[in-house]
Amino acid sequence: MYDVIGISHALVDVCAQVSDGFLEDNSLTKGDEHLVDMEIFMYIHGQLKNPEIKFGSSVSNTLAGLNMMGCKVGEFAKVGKDGYGQMLIDEKNIKGMGNFLSYDDLPTGAVICLITPDAERTFVVYLGAAQRLAPDDISEEIIKQTRFLHITAYEFESIHETTMKAVKLARKHGVKVSFDLGSPGLVERNRLNLKKFIEEYADIVFANKDEAFQLTGEDPVKAINIIADLCDIAIIKLGEEGSMIKADDKVYDIPAYQVETKDTTGAGDMYAAGILYGLVKGIEISQAGRIASHNAAKVCETIGARLENMEL
Repeated sequence: MYDVIGISHALVDVCAQVSDGFLEDNSLTKGDEHLVDMEIFMYIHGQLKNPEIKFGSSVSNTLAGLNMMGCKVGEFAKVGKDGYGQMLIDEKNIKGMGNFLSYDDLPTGAVICLITPDAERTFVVYLGAAQRLAPDDISEEIIKQTRFLHITAYEFESIHETTMKAVKLARKHGVKVSFDLGSPGLVERNRLNLKKFIEEYADIVFANKDEAFQLTGEDPVKAINIIADLCDIAIIKLGEEGSMIKADDKVYDIPAYQVETKDTTGAGDMYAAGILYGLVKGIEISQAGRIASHNAAKVCETIGARLENMEL
């Protein structure tokens, strides 16, 4: 039995610190995600100075956090037959995670994570093999053996049929669906479809304030009520102002932990890990929110989306 299984884009992160001018020169919108082909990816990659290669992908980051916290997790994804793909597969095996990764002829996907002086991050994404995860790669037998299925709007958009198969299997077997809205631009592109999807399939929804605005057109105080009308637990992350959780018709204001921020990459993913950990362990939701807030703060103190160790 698994605690959480994810449907993900298996990606590596290429992290580099850049100026605001770098974003302007490459026509990149700060804080957003930009899907590109291999040619553009390599062009931008060639301009980077001293990039660091790290594990990445939103769902993978959340699962890694949960694994570090002692939960049993597994992941469906597609990788290339290359060094990055082997790196991702080895991680699952070494850490004792459910390894449902399969190979494709395209290269393993990668994300250039551009970190500006304000610690904001901007993503340049080449999906590669990740976009080839197909419905036939999803096992009903495995899905029904988990308590929570975690996905994001990234998967909803780029591997839609695969995502829909997974969530329908989750519904069939009483598995709770956890859904992260991913990025403001992604929500803007898919607003109506995302609302319908959340109402029909999602039990837990994560959003930051910009994503919540794109979905609802409202500020966080109003947006959380709108989202909570569509699902059981609605969460809006407010950065340095903390977060809001609405569950059982009650809103909880969760404070942020103050740290010296170096990089916000992965903060939302580690926040999700904290909430899901609390739900798996039967912890009261406001306390789960504090664990999530602590997780998010700790990852902001490092470069990259993962923590080397976890203190609960």
